[in-house]
Amino acid sequence: MIYDGSSKKKAANSAALLRLRGIFLTTATTSLGIMPMLFETSTQAQFLIPALMIIREDIRAKIKRFQTV
Repeated sequence: MIYDGSSKKKAANSAALLRLRGIFLTTATTSLGIMPMLFETSTQAQFLIPALMIIREDIRAKIKRFQTV
């Protein structure tokens, strides 16, 4: 965008928005993909639920850290 005559600040803002879109989509699809397994009651799922809880908390912590910046 700098080559188009835009300022550095505008180019950085546009790049950040494009990058955040991918991060948001990845987080949303991961969260939605985990949900069915979190509510599963089978014996096999009982072994995976603790791992899924760790992933969920990690995503939550990263979002919280991003919001404080």
